Amino acid sequence: MATERKIGGVVYRCDKIPAEQSLKLYMRLNQVFKGDQVVLGTIAANVDRQGAFQAFLHASMNNEINSEDAVAFITDAVGLCSVGSDPAILGVKPSTMDDAVEVAWFALGVQFRDFIVAGLGKMAEA
Repeated sequence: MATERKIGGVVYRCDKIPAEQSLKLYMRLNQVFKGDQVVLGTIAANVDRQGAFQAFLHASMNNEINSEDAVAFITDAVGLCSVGSDPAILGVKPSTMDDAVEVAWFALGVQFRDFIVAGLGKMAEA
């Protein structure tokens, strides 16, 4: 079942991706953002626009992130969404950096929220 969210006046739709693709994307998430707990926490928490911005800024200022890898990752995360029957394309929809970060966090939440919440819960019990 698809999840939808209105961002920047546009309704974005995102479906879960298959397991192999999801595993690869999750590993990229951790490689790009260096396992940043703020990033993972905000994805798990289904944060609003401001929360997505804060997590992205935190990770980009507090880790030595490769800018090319980060842009490619955000582009791919945005590409998991659609707008109507069209794919979401960074630079078109979403057209601004603000919207792009929020759409990426939305897509990552659709893919990984349940997994991260379950994993963090088990870690807290240990």
